[in-house]
Amino acid sequence: MTPFLWRRGRKLRHSGHVAGWWMELVLGEDEHGVWAAQQPESPCFLDDGTCFRMSDVTIRCYPREEWWVATLYGPRRAGTATDPDGVSSSFERLAQIYVDMAIPARHDDDGVSFVDLTLDVVDDGRGTVEIVDADEIDAEAARWGIPTAHVAAALSVGEEVLAAVSGRRPPFDGATFDRWLRRYAEHGPQLSVKS
Repeated sequence: MTPFLWRRGRKLRHSGHVAGWWMELVLGEDEHGVWAAQQPESPCFLDDGTCFRMSDVTIRCYPREEWWVATLYGPRRAGTATDPDGVSSSFERLAQIYVDMAIPARHDDDGVSFVDLTLDVVDDGRGTVEIVDADEIDAEAARWGIPTAHVAAALSVGEEVLAAVSGRRPPFDGATFDRWLRRYAEHGPQLSVKS
């Protein structure tokens, strides 16, 4: 994967419905997968018309074969949300690490995309790491046509990711994220994209 390439990132539902999209800068690749950065204040659009902008860089890890995608937030986890009517509000994101259980990401000429499987592992940065949205997985599976085998994979992988994040195992050890954050700081701010 060529570093410092701009591409579109997309989070999909199992039906192919685009739940959200953003532009990101590919930082490079290591044994954990492909790493990319969404610049501070760059928009992330949701399917309901809401636009989020984080005040700090957002780093994502897309493993090659694993059934998850990790989003790691910079130290300032504040941002703004603008609803479809143009009303903006400030917020503070509670997660420091947010891991979507997902079908392995697809990298192609259109960018990168992954199919969200509802279940997430969240580290709030204050000592709490937990699986969230387990109570919604059956309803979401019915709504979006998620196969039973994919639900089972999400539940199994969710437990593995929970243990990895709780145990601070790479790439969730802090040092791995810091290395990619430094790479972004050295190169990314000079490479802007129109969104």
